[in-house]
Amino acid sequence: VVTLRRLLVAAGLLFGLVGGVHAQHGGSASKVTWTVQGDTLAPGETGAVRLEASIAEGWKMYAPDSPPPTVGVAVPGVEFSAPVTVVATDSLVYTGASTAYDPNFGKDVHFFAGTARLRLPVSLSVDARPGPHALRGTLRFMVCTTEICLPPATESFEATVVVTN
Repeated sequence: VVTLRRLLVAAGLLFGLVGGVHAQHGGSASKVTWTVQGDTLAPGETGAVRLEASIAEGWKMYAPDSPPPTVGVAVPGVEFSAPVTVVATDSLVYTGASTAYDPNFGKDVHFFAGTARLRLPVSLSVDARPGPHALRGTLRFMVCTTEICLPPATESFEATVVVTN
């Protein structure tokens, strides 16, 4: 049985999936504020870019492994200022997500409420040049309350990874 709520949620997801690459004003981006910080590493070391989301009260943001049709937070694209210097994966590492039944989707989902702390692993090559290096990427995420979902958002981010001598 398709309820009106599920139909509206599906329409909202469809609208969000055909959006552009910039954050949609008033969509999911209006409920989440991001801070990003890169590690200081020596050549050959492995570290991370830390991404922290502050989620508006009453809203939840879906975790990377939340089942479809939710749009879990993801990093669909990453580029580094010197591509041979660093390898960044698109796999986010996180802890602290909750699991609960979501009436919008009629199933258990994985989500963050309040704050989400994620790590994007990075590895430096042994010949990495000393100094600061910009890492740019995009985040894709979606938020809902118990009654409504906003269209998924895509936001750009930039972090500095510092390579020591």
